[in-house]
Amino acid sequence: MSRVIPVNTPSWDYSLWELVKNHAAQIPQEDIDYIAERDSWPSSRKSEYWVSDGREHNGQRIIDFISLSRNFENLDQIPVLADSIMEDIQRKSRGIVGSELLNFENSEDWLEVNWPILAKVVGAAVASVGKSEFESWPYSGKDAKLSYKFKGEIRKLAKTNPRGNYVEDKEWKTVLVRYRDKKLDPSSAILRGQSHPPTCPIISKGGKHYPNPLAEESHKMLREINQESGNSAKEFRDYHGTLTFKAIEKAMDNLSAGNIADFLMKIHGICAGHVMREEALILHKIGLHLVSNLATRKTTRDVGGMPVPDIAHSLNTGFRFGFVLKILHDAGLIDWYTVDAERVSEAIAELKKM
Repeated sequence: MSRVIPVNTPSWDYSLWELVKNHAAQIPQEDIDYIAERDSWPSSRKSEYWVSDGREHNGQRIIDFISLSRNFENLDQIPVLADSIMEDIQRKSRGIVGSELLNFENSEDWLEVNWPILAKVVGAAVASVGKSEFESWPYSGKDAKLSYKFKGEIRKLAKTNPRGNYVEDKEWKTVLVRYRDKKLDPSSAILRGQSHPPTCPIISKGGKHYPNPLAEESHKMLREINQESGNSAKEFRDYHGTLTFKAIEKAMDNLSAGNIADFLMKIHGICAGHVMREEALILHKIGLHLVSNLATRKTTRDVGGMPVPDIAHSLNTGFRFGFVLKILHDAGLIDWYTVDAERVSEAIAELKKM
C-alpha cells in the first residue's frame, strides 16, 4: 500500500497534519539533494522513497510531508491592507511603459494569484529544467519554448507608440494562423483577460495588439537573469525553466519580506509572459495536480502539510518526483517536512477511532 491516508477518507488531510505538525521537522537541504539525485523510478508510485510505512533514514522510518510555502500566509494580510496594496501596485505601474493599458477596475483580480495559470507555468518550467538535467526526462516544455518564439515574432513585427510595442490586426491574424498550425492558439490566451486581466498575455485596443506591460517587465527580468548566469541570448529559450524559477524565487523573496505589491506584480508578469497550449495537460501535470492542488487545499480548507506518498501515488508521474520537489522547494514555493512514521501511524489510528 502506498497511501498514508486511506483512499476513502480524503478529508483526513487537514486532521492528520494537525495531529503531527508539532512532531514535524524541516528536512535538511543535504537530504533534499540526496533524494533528488537518486529518486529515478519510472513512476512516482513505485519509488521506495514514497511508501506508506515511510522511507529509511538513519535507522528510522520517516514520512515526508509538503505544504505550500508559509510565506504565502503573508497574503492573508490582503483583506486588511487591500487599499494600500492597490495604491502601491498602481504607483509602481506608472513607471512601466504602456501602463495605461492595464485594467485596474477590479482590484480583486490584482490582489489574487492566478493559481491555475501559475501552476501551468511551473509545470512547463519543471519540464524544461528536468530535460536539461536528464537525458531520459520525458518532456522538455516545448509549448513554453514555442510561446517564447511567438512573443519574439511579435516583437520583430511590432510598431511603437506611447503605449509601447504593438502589432496591427492584419499582421496579428497572419501570425495566429501560423501558430495554430503548430497547435498554439494565442487568441485563446487572450480570453484570460476576461477572467483575470493582470495575467492576460496580449491586450487588444482599437485594432492593435499589445504585449501585457507586466509581461514585458518580466521578460526584461528574465533576460537580466540569463545574462547574470552567463548564457547567450540564443540559449534563452533552452533555459526558460531555470530562468522562470529564479524569477519566481525573486518574487518569493519579496513576499517573504512582506512586499506584497512587488510579489503580485512579478507573479502576474511571469504568468502573462506565457502563451501555452491549454490542452497540453500531461506537460502541466506537476503544476496543475501538485502546486494548484496544494494551493486549493490551503485556501479553501486550511490544509497544511500533505503526505508525499499520497501525492506520489495519485500523480503516478514519470517525472523524477524527488527532483521535482527539490525544484519547487528551492524556488521557495513549498515547505518540506519529515515526521517519524510511528507518530504518523498513531495519528491515523486516532482518526479511525473518531
